[in-house]
Amino acid sequence: MKKNYLVILVALGVSIKAFTQNCTTPMSNSMFQQRLNQINGTFDATYRYTQARNLAQGNCLNTWQVKQVALALNSDYDKLEFCKIAFANTTDKDNFYDVYDAFAFFSTVFRLHDFVTQARQQMLQPITPNVPVYTGSNTAIIQNNMIVYPPLPYPEVNGYIGITQCNMPVSDAAVNGHVQHMLVSNLPAQGRLDYIRTVMNTNCFTTAQIMRLATVFSMETYRLEVIKYGIQRVYDKGNYEYAKFVLTSQPLINDFLNALFETQVITSPVVVQPTCTVSNADYNQVKSSIEKERFANTKVSVAKQAFQAKKCFTVEQIIGILQLFAFEDNKLDLAKFAYDYCIDKENYYRVNDVFTFSASKDELNRFLQGRR
Repeated sequence: MKKNYLVILVALGVSIKAFTQNCTTPMSNSMFQQRLNQINGTFDATYRYTQARNLAQGNCLNTWQVKQVALALNSDYDKLEFCKIAFANTTDKDNFYDVYDAFAFFSTVFRLHDFVTQARQQMLQPITPNVPVYTGSNTAIIQNNMIVYPPLPYPEVNGYIGITQCNMPVSDAAVNGHVQHMLVSNLPAQGRLDYIRTVMNTNCFTTAQIMRLATVFSMETYRLEVIKYGIQRVYDKGNYEYAKFVLTSQPLINDFLNALFETQVITSPVVVQPTCTVSNADYNQVKSSIEKERFANTKVSVAKQAFQAKKCFTVEQIIGILQLFAFEDNKLDLAKFAYDYCIDKENYYRVNDVFTFSASKDELNRFLQGRR
């Protein structure tokens, strides 16, 4: 298909030239593979696109990496929108035509080609910096399709060597996405607060990012709730006193500082839990017991008994057991049953590889979405 696209490009008279660009070095292969695995492991198409968009907005990618993410998306529309975002941060724009192979329809390829052609023409024009001037009161606003935050002393995290209390923080692009969602959707104040708490429960943030999240509120009592809630979710704990600058009321500032400096992390005794695994010997014994049975229904019963008895199977082991069955419905039945006895559920999407028919894969994915 790639050769067809190249013929089309030649017919259109497109010449590939070198352009000056901000991104010169793509993200490392190991970091990219980790983010790509997260995208592939997401079953909801909308959230999968959101993860891809955040990756493209906050990182430099090469053409090969852009193509791999595009292939992971469900529809040509999602692929097109992602590629349009990714083009600006692509390190080797001269090779961007390689991405065209990720699309199912020529019409979508032409739309992307038109976008790339226009973008290249704009890159040749002198660029006049367009720095938004903050025109709000004291809250984040959307101005010229960009999020502009109030001018507060947001601390830098680059080079920070102080206390940290969670994993690496999310990207600024992800924070901007959350802020834009709250501003555009016109969530009420309590709805915004609930949304921020949900996001904070599963992510790590810098002090500056939490301050920016707080600026979606005009009422300082809600801002206080945000920065107090973030005390245990902030990455650069040594900078967190800066969060007080989202407040102007001295009683509220005192409330925040009391919560910050009186918070003590109580370390519980470490209890070493026995590792839950199924040994290779036990696993081979389970497979042998299943293979000895002549009838499919009996094999299914033996497999279910084994799952219940041993409890702690890896995805790899579950796949090996499912491959002992010839009928698709037996595999699907056991794949659903084994989910409760899997110790690495984050990798359960790999079970789809044992199925021949897309209907079976779709059924398993619907089942998994209902269990998450």
